[in-house]
Amino acid sequence: MPEVTNDNASLAVQRIDAIDGLRGSAVLVWGLAVALTPLLYSLPESGWRSVVVGQLSPSIWHGMTVYDVMLPAFLVAAGAALVFDVECRRRKGARDAALVKRVVIRAAVLFFIGLVCEWVRATSLAEMRWTGVFQRIAVCYLVAGLFGVFSGWRTHAVVAAVILLEYGMVFELVDVPGYGVGDFSVEGNVAAYSDRLWMPGRMYFSTWDPQGLISTLPAIAVTLFGMLVGRYLLHSRDIERDDSLALMLIGLVALYAGLYAGELMPVNAYINTPTFAIAACGASLSVVGLVGILAKWGVTFVVTTLCAIGRNALLLMICLTMIPTLGNDSMWPVVFAIVLVALWLAERRWFLTLSRVVPG
Repeated sequence: MPEVTNDNASLAVQRIDAIDGLRGSAVLVWGLAVALTPLLYSLPESGWRSVVVGQLSPSIWHGMTVYDVMLPAFLVAAGAALVFDVECRRRKGARDAALVKRVVIRAAVLFFIGLVCEWVRATSLAEMRWTGVFQRIAVCYLVAGLFGVFSGWRTHAVVAAVILLEYGMVFELVDVPGYGVGDFSVEGNVAAYSDRLWMPGRMYFSTWDPQGLISTLPAIAVTLFGMLVGRYLLHSRDIERDDSLALMLIGLVALYAGLYAGELMPVNAYINTPTFAIAACGASLSVVGLVGILAKWGVTFVVTTLCAIGRNALLLMICLTMIPTLGNDSMWPVVFAIVLVALWLAERRWFLTLSRVVPG
C-alpha cells in the first residue's frame, strides 16, 4: 500500500466528488422521470416531447434509455465509494473483521429500507414484493464489499468479466420449457423463467421481475466495475493530469461497444444482458469523467448541485420511491422541496449517509 501523503489525501477527497456527481445525476434523472414525465404527457404531441419522454422512461423491451442507466449508475457509484471507505478505514488501522461487519450492517440496513418501501405499498403480506432497487443495491454492495475486503482489483476485474460471460452463456445454453434456448422474449428468456420458478412473493410483473434473481448477477459485475473506477481514482497520483477526459472517452467507447454488441445479444435493461451492463458501465464512467471536466472548467454550480444531491441520495431515493403514491398534482412540489432540502444540507456541510449523519 503506498504511503498516504497530504497530496494523496487531498486528491482522494477531490475526486470522490465525481462519484457523488454520478450518484446525484442518477437521482436527478429519477426525480425528472417521476415529476416531469406526467407533465410532458399533458402537452401537445411533438418531436422533442417524444424524445424527452422516451429517455425519461424505461425502454419498451430491447434498447437503452437514460432512465435505464439510473440503477447501474447507483451500483457503479456504490462500488467506487466502497473502495474509498474500505481504504480510508484500513489506513486508520481497521481490521478485516471490522470492515466485514460494516459492509454487512450497511447492506442489511439498505435491504430493510427496501422492504419497508415495498411494505408501505403492499395490501397484504401475500402481495409483498421482496425485491426492488434498494434490495438489489444491498445484495450487490454486500458481495462487492466482501470482494473488496479480501481481494484486489485484478480479482474484481476477472470476476466481473466471468460473471458477464457466464450469464450470457446461460441464455444460450439453458432450455426454457416451451421456448427453447437463446430466447430473449418477455416470457421466454431464462431470467424470467428462473423468477417464475424461485421468486417468492409478488413480482413486479405478473410472471417476472426486473430486479429478479439471476439478473442480479450482472448487477454485481457492474458494482465490481465501480470498484475498479474507485481504485483508479484513489491511486491516481498526479493532480495535474487531466484524467477526467480520458475517463469520459473510455466510457464512451464502452457505451458504444455495448450498444454495437447488441447485434450479437440484445441490449436489455430488464434482464440485464451483458451488452446492457457494458453499455451502462460506459455511460456511468462517461458521467464520472464529465463531472471532473466540469469541475476543472469551473462550472461549480452544476457540480455542487449534483454533489449535494448525490451525498444525500439515500434520503432523496426514499422520497422518490414514495412520491408516486401522492398523485401527479403533488409530485412537482415534493420533488422541488426535497431537492431544496438536499442543497440546504449540503450548504451546511451535513450529509445523510447510510450509517449516520456526518459533517462534511
